[in-house]
Amino acid sequence: MVEYNRRTSSWDAQRSRRIFQVAQYNWILIPLLLAIAYPITYRLLDNPETSYFHIPVDDSTSWNWGAFIWLVMVLPSKPFHHFSMLAACWPCNPFRLTETPTIRNFSRLLICLVTRGDQEDVVRRSVLAMQDMISTFGPKVSLHILTEEANSYKFRRTFDEHVPVHGVPASHKCRLAKYKARSLEWFRIHMRLQDDDWVLHIDEETVIDEYCIEKCFDFITKQNSNEIGTGVIHYNLEGFWNCILPTIGDLSRVQDDWGRCQWSANYRQRASLGIHGAFFLCSGKVENAVTWETAHLTEDYWFLLRAMKQNFRIGWIPAIAREVSPRSVGDYVRQRRRWYTGIRTLGQLEGKWVLFCWLWGFVDLAYLLWRFAAGSSPEPVPRWLLCVIVFELSCFRLFTALIVFVQDWDAAVSWSSMMYSQVMAQLLRPYVDLLDSYAVVLSLLVPEKGFYIVQKK
Repeated sequence: MVEYNRRTSSWDAQRSRRIFQVAQYNWILIPLLLAIAYPITYRLLDNPETSYFHIPVDDSTSWNWGAFIWLVMVLPSKPFHHFSMLAACWPCNPFRLTETPTIRNFSRLLICLVTRGDQEDVVRRSVLAMQDMISTFGPKVSLHILTEEANSYKFRRTFDEHVPVHGVPASHKCRLAKYKARSLEWFRIHMRLQDDDWVLHIDEETVIDEYCIEKCFDFITKQNSNEIGTGVIHYNLEGFWNCILPTIGDLSRVQDDWGRCQWSANYRQRASLGIHGAFFLCSGKVENAVTWETAHLTEDYWFLLRAMKQNFRIGWIPAIAREVSPRSVGDYVRQRRRWYTGIRTLGQLEGKWVLFCWLWGFVDLAYLLWRFAAGSSPEPVPRWLLCVIVFELSCFRLFTALIVFVQDWDAAVSWSSMMYSQVMAQLLRPYVDLLDSYAVVLSLLVPEKGFYIVQKK
């Protein structure tokens, strides 16, 4: 089991700042590391002596049966992951607003922690870690706990007076909204949000630090082209690496935050699939224009898509929020099944493409199992296709190593434990990704109909 140290909010803020001080050179570091990894991987796959990894090459042709097998059976499941790697090579410019003068004021920043109230320990862990820190930012910034009225008693008089607990009345009815969306719609109405108010949405297990709030201030006051902001989430809080498979499974989410979602928000000012309902900053102007009146299971992504249709733009906040991964494989699959059910029902092209990539992972696995059972060597491929395969594998392995290292260092994992987590991630990630493929199949055969609460204790 990986050992890590408990940390304070100020400690997290220092780590966040140092991570972004390095990340500002992403456009140099990642291509450089990829340039180092590529020839090493090429030698490994092109060397007949490395029989386990070796892919035979046919230099006499540019197209053959082996190329057809790879292109049809294996490669279709790969592009989704590697787009994040390529997007992470684009300059992220985390300090572009630091020296910019203030051009916009705001009235309130409401940090809204949403919970159904079933996991009191998780909520207490998050709020106790943040309440003192948030109080130092003055009356404009406040932390709010939003839960069902029937569960609100669990949190009243538990936290400081400046942390109000809001109970959504059972009598509150919405035309469409259910579950979390219903609570958020009540909060929007109850708090009488104005255009110059801002809401930072977080989940019950989310913890933010001073650096995160400072960067939210920069986003709100030092630019006026974006009304929605999102940042990076690390899954390295309490119990980090205690449940190995879900921890490895969440690497793809961190990878997307640093790559595809960052690039889309930074340069396209558009929502990208994978943007979270936690660490989601939104102005009152957008909240009132879009509302949370939806029955979709992925209410956060629905909200963003609808905001884009109304010509609101999204930007990137260079800060880190921290959460925990699901505590069991069953919870992990159930969580993904809800997401993929919601994504499919939205009917958006990017979502369909992502579901296809995850689903095709089973075809990839079937081919590999068939080849192993038959005891046959892989078909020779043209030299150009070997180069494609080497690039694909280099991207996958390198980004896995980088994401594991950043999360481990952020969580103060010991160097010996870092080596252990690197080995486990490299060995297991290709197989753990099949859990997402399985969740896609379940979402097609047995669509999720409710809002299942994943255990985060």
